[in-house]
Amino acid sequence: MWEVPGKGVPAQLSIAREKMRHLRTIKIPPPDTEEAAEPRFWHWYELPDGGDGDGSRAAKKRVEWSVHTSDVVNHLQSFLPGLSLADEMQTALIVAAQFHDLGKKRQLFQRSLGNHIPELCLAKSGGEPMRYSKYRHEFGSLCDVQVEQEFQSLTTPMQDLVLHLIATHHGRGRPHFPSVEAFDPEPNGANVQQIAADVPLRFARLQTKYGRWGLAWLESLLRAADWNASADPSSYWEDGK
Repeated sequence: MWEVPGKGVPAQLSIAREKMRHLRTIKIPPPDTEEAAEPRFWHWYELPDGGDGDGSRAAKKRVEWSVHTSDVVNHLQSFLPGLSLADEMQTALIVAAQFHDLGKKRQLFQRSLGNHIPELCLAKSGGEPMRYSKYRHEFGSLCDVQVEQEFQSLTTPMQDLVLHLIATHHGRGRPHFPSVEAFDPEPNGANVQQIAADVPLRFARLQTKYGRWGLAWLESLLRAADWNASADPSSYWEDGK
């Protein structure tokens, strides 16, 4: 929602935002030709139970990691028949869906979901989560996916695409992860500094290859599948427990 200089946020939006979760505020400077103009502000909010955005840790019910991952893959595969994509790109998209949430397997992240059951790995918390750190599971996924056989079997250009889609599926990685988020509590031997340094270089490389909007469109495919899977899980952990 927009905040207009001198007027603030429209009343109807001000009321609506009380029911939403604030994610970030972006300051939009006035054009150079309007020296006396005040900047505008764009406030980004999200519904508490709306899909798989930055606040989706607070899903109403617990969803297992394996269930969510399978749901994302299934949704993505349902999109592909209607798209004119080369076979290798379709495979890359599916690989990105399979491994986009590997970083959620970290103990730190599971604790942030309120999960204290060792044998259980959650993707969604089923309640208001606790936050222990700035750790981003997308970054952890970048560290883990590179040793997966499905990833290693891809061509180098498609590996680039998979890594970018994973890095950006919650809006980070464009063009980089902030320094406070570029870490992994369980790196498992991964070169974390190099992985972080590669993110903006890969972004520039792929934007040159696919174009600004072409790359954004490819990103949107995984995001759409992730959102649909989070908004309507095929099952919850409580079911049958």
